[in-house]
Amino acid sequence: MYFGYTHCTDTCPLTLSELAHIRRTLPPSDRSRFVVAFVTVDPARDDRARLGAYVRAFDPHFVGLTGSKASLARVYDAYRIWSQRLPGQNAAAYLEAHSGTLYLIAPDGSIGARHAWRDAPAAIGADVKRFLNGRSER
Repeated sequence: MYFGYTHCTDTCPLTLSELAHIRRTLPPSDRSRFVVAFVTVDPARDDRARLGAYVRAFDPHFVGLTGSKASLARVYDAYRIWSQRLPGQNAAAYLEAHSGTLYLIAPDGSIGARHAWRDAPAAIGADVKRFLNGRSER
């Protein structure tokens, strides 16, 4: 699970590209078990249609999640996600500074690993493969 937004200019597209690459390197039998959920930090602009098209551009199996501010606030609190709107040239051209943590959630629902968006894709991929093989220890 990764938190970001569709207007992000750097960390979000990089992270989603890396996750798509990791998914492509998995054996076909494991690909369906590796689900990427991209949760918006900008629900004002990221409606379901925009978010869905955005994540599918990286991989057709990725899932985009949005909701009301109240429901998303509970998710942000649970995962300790921080975001802050940065002023832009006009009201619609703002950026969102946000946490860059990638959560790998194990099959039992526990958080199996956390990675920063800048962590090496090989390290993230190794954790993904470890969880898919039923091993949660590092």
